[in-house]
Amino acid sequence: MTIESDGIDLMETSLMRLMLMLLEHALCTPEELERDGLHIDEIPETPISISILQGVRQIEGRIKTSYDEATYEAITKRAIARARQAFISENDVGRAQKNTVLMSIGALITRRQFAVGHGGFHASSIKVLCDPTGQATRDALRSCAGLNTLLDLAYVYDCGSEHPSAFAKALKVYRETIAERLEILFVSHLHADHINGLDRLLGNKVPDIVVLPYLDFEDIAAIALSDFEGSKFSGSYRAYLRDPVAWWTGRGVRTVIFIEPDDGGGDSLDLPIRPIEGSADSSAGDFDHPQARLVAALRKPAGHVPSELKAADGTAVGVRELTGPCLLAGSGSHFRLEWRYDPKDSWRQADWYLIPYVHPVRDAQRTEFRAEIQQRLKLQDVSPAEFRARILDELTCSKKAKVLVDIYINHFSPSDHNAVSMSLYSGPASSRQQSEVVENWTTEWQFSPRSESALENGWLSTGDSMLRQPKRRKPWHQFYSEIGKPIAALTLPHHGSNHNFHDEILAWENLRLALVTTVPDDERVAQIGKTLESVVAQEKLGLVIDDRSNSEVSCLSSRFFTSNNTAWRT
Repeated sequence: MTIESDGIDLMETSLMRLMLMLLEHALCTPEELERDGLHIDEIPETPISISILQGVRQIEGRIKTSYDEATYEAITKRAIARARQAFISENDVGRAQKNTVLMSIGALITRRQFAVGHGGFHASSIKVLCDPTGQATRDALRSCAGLNTLLDLAYVYDCGSEHPSAFAKALKVYRETIAERLEILFVSHLHADHINGLDRLLGNKVPDIVVLPYLDFEDIAAIALSDFEGSKFSGSYRAYLRDPVAWWTGRGVRTVIFIEPDDGGGDSLDLPIRPIEGSADSSAGDFDHPQARLVAALRKPAGHVPSELKAADGTAVGVRELTGPCLLAGSGSHFRLEWRYDPKDSWRQADWYLIPYVHPVRDAQRTEFRAEIQQRLKLQDVSPAEFRARILDELTCSKKAKVLVDIYINHFSPSDHNAVSMSLYSGPASSRQQSEVVENWTTEWQFSPRSESALENGWLSTGDSMLRQPKRRKPWHQFYSEIGKPIAALTLPHHGSNHNFHDEILAWENLRLALVTTVPDDERVAQIGKTLESVVAQEKLGLVIDDRSNSEVSCLSSRFFTSNNTAWRT
């Protein structure tokens, strides 16, 4: 079936269903329908009749503007004949209803950077909604009024703060406004200001999946020794480092996904530049059970896979069908939203992605640190689990601990403590300004001192990524360059610290907002003023999200889906 004939069939079957609904609700007779066609008079004015007639006029207008007069007459004549025949000769009206594609399907994405002071707490809800009458408008989609819910889930990126009262207020709002089901928790890195709220979060909603960076020997040792040296080494933290997977699964998490760091080559994401929304597997157009899902597209890891982890196999699977408990996935792994009209239909991409990235960590300094630690512990060819256990055992003896801490201090300065951190992009792959499709995402941004709706809607969070160094910044920038055009907001790394900042971090064509999550008055962040001056110099809007609720930034994105991206609803 050609694209053109597919479009005709969709319009015809949609019009047929509206005519059938008129007959089913006794708003006209088969004889009146045959005689008057689309211009039936004297239909009682009821909410349902008004809705149906509005749909008739809308589809009729599309047909008139899309095709010539002869084709218009043929489509409307066939639609009326099919509706009349279905009502008269088929007692099973439900079967006739199945053979239609009238329904409206749309998505509503809410994202919010909570004001928790110095820390990080970003949460989002993803909803896919359906209107069987096909008459939903954008206002109805955003209010969810009268629509059926196909998918309702939430994800969180980091959950911590150094300001308890601000975090408590944010957590209360989160519980009241974000979806009931917390599907995925993304953890950028294991520093207290990004994770110390996790127990309170998990006490209310336990995520099915946790995604975080994979830590090699030297990363594990550096984290343990830096926190031990800084007197931040709690019993819970010790238990986490001994067995991270058991720590998560013991709290109810089903699957833990470790993301492998980029090898420095800036691997391609291999995502579509424009939305691709599949074609139906059933040529009969027998659609009646719309569905939506979030898919995990996890790449095979490039490096060695420890025995305690299972390698991702490169296949895409719905996140609720993921098997665990622990997976190692390669750089370029992502999550994407999909939908379909019916189980007989093929899955269609909704052009909404969650894309984590761990910057390269290999360098001579880290290799030398690893070698010296292994030499001190007399460990070779051991598993990560054995290495973690040995490090932790050494830290129970003050004399042994001091030797290891001295090795750490000899290789790293305090500014190196955030060496491994995971960024997260959320948004479309295609730019609204660039895309040729008629239907696309629209977004309303809410932030002080004003609201804007003309921005792109991609959001890139960076955790504490060390992006000042070219060896990490350039692969990071290359990795996200394929979806760079939609990026409108970016959280500056390490809360705006100038030690982690470089002007190239802001080099995205449509970037408008540069966000800092801290309380500047605390002087907690190195040279934050200098960073914000650089933001202004590049004509970006620098916003500080501190501990006041009115400093929060949020946005609401919505979109209707169509089988061939030719329909538009206002």
